[in-house]
Amino acid sequence: MSQSGHKNEEKVRVFPVQLTRWIEAQPDLSYLVKAANDTPALYTTSTNELNIAPLKEDIVNRRFESKAANLRNFFWPTARSMRGDCYGTKSFDEMCNRAANTMAGSTLWDAISTVPFVQFALINFLGPGAMPAAIGASVGMMVFSNGCGKTGANRAKGKSMIANFGLAGFILLSVVKTAASGVGFDILVNQEGIAKEFASKTLQEQIQKRQDKLSELQTLSNPKLINLQNSCEPLQDKIRNTSKEMQPQTYETLYVQAYGTYAQKTSLIGLTNDQIIKKHGGVSGIPGVCNRADAQLAVDLKQADKLQEIIAATNSKVGTQPAVNLLQEEFPEVFKDKFKINDKNIVEVRSGQDVVSEATTQFIEKIQDPSRISEIGISLFWMTISVILSFFATLFLWSLSLTKEMKMSYNTSLLKYRMELLQSYQENLPLALKQQRERRAKENNAMEDQK
Repeated sequence: MSQSGHKNEEKVRVFPVQLTRWIEAQPDLSYLVKAANDTPALYTTSTNELNIAPLKEDIVNRRFESKAANLRNFFWPTARSMRGDCYGTKSFDEMCNRAANTMAGSTLWDAISTVPFVQFALINFLGPGAMPAAIGASVGMMVFSNGCGKTGANRAKGKSMIANFGLAGFILLSVVKTAASGVGFDILVNQEGIAKEFASKTLQEQIQKRQDKLSELQTLSNPKLINLQNSCEPLQDKIRNTSKEMQPQTYETLYVQAYGTYAQKTSLIGLTNDQIIKKHGGVSGIPGVCNRADAQLAVDLKQADKLQEIIAATNSKVGTQPAVNLLQEEFPEVFKDKFKINDKNIVEVRSGQDVVSEATTQFIEKIQDPSRISEIGISLFWMTISVILSFFATLFLWSLSLTKEMKMSYNTSLLKYRMELLQSYQENLPLALKQQRERRAKENNAMEDQK
């Protein structure tokens, strides 16, 4: 580089071999080297001319601005997209490529396993559209994670805070998707097993509800009975403390409230409790709150005896047949509400949200129970791979952001020097090619003279 006397302009003299070596050293320009090597050329000895077929003018655009390149970079970032345009070397691009591939592999791995998780979470709302929506959401999270990762790698001057937020976003999304990946993959490969265990839990819940209801009836804790008794007992106390002779009108009013009129009470004599209830259309229609309390007590005791027999019969079947079948037999309404049978005669959980909720619960329970952890071996392996990929992607991105090469790639002051080199090459190329042809011609002439 030499200094000229006119307005302190800087001129750089560059020989073709220098630029050729520089181009060959640039990872971004490897496609130009290949295109140049593949370009047909014809050297005519008689005229001492070298004719080279021109390259297509859109070779650069087709490389970096084509739809295919943009689409690929959108889903799977390249090494070039991880850094700036001002600086690049093969070793630095290898580092960028390693970070990009690990990051893209991590987000793609998570995207695959989050599809079933999101699909079943949305299926109640979107129906058949849940699958496309789940794929779209997973791809969107993947692209956004990649964007956060690329932002986190750019720790150029004035971008440290933004890089911190980008890296934090990438880590946060990785944690969320990793947590969902194990459950999502378990839904993908073990939906039938999830349904069976859910059916077993549902069966136990229904049996326990019956047991709780029996306990309520046997201990006279039915809220309806308690309300009637609480209304009856004060009336009975008032009747006992009221003189029939001294306060006949008050006594009669209290008696009617408690037992109905004399005619109504007489009409109940000789009837069974079932006959009384049938006659008045239910417990609530029986005259007198104390009569209703007695009828309700009889109903509860009878129901308790019947329920005890049902519970005993159900318990005798537990373990002798699959929980799904027993649930369908003993609690058909519950089974219809919670489950369905598909075209292959396989029982499935009806609600997508129940699938996600139950799969998550079962996954956590099995992780915490060493004796059951083998049941989620494949899903746990998938999640472990997700953790490893996320860890190394974060590590590579952080390391990449701290390199001086990354900061140089965004340093625009290097662009001026590069443009001066290219401009000088463009000016000197015709002369250099002419000198090279003349030199070869002289060498050829000298060889002919020697002959």
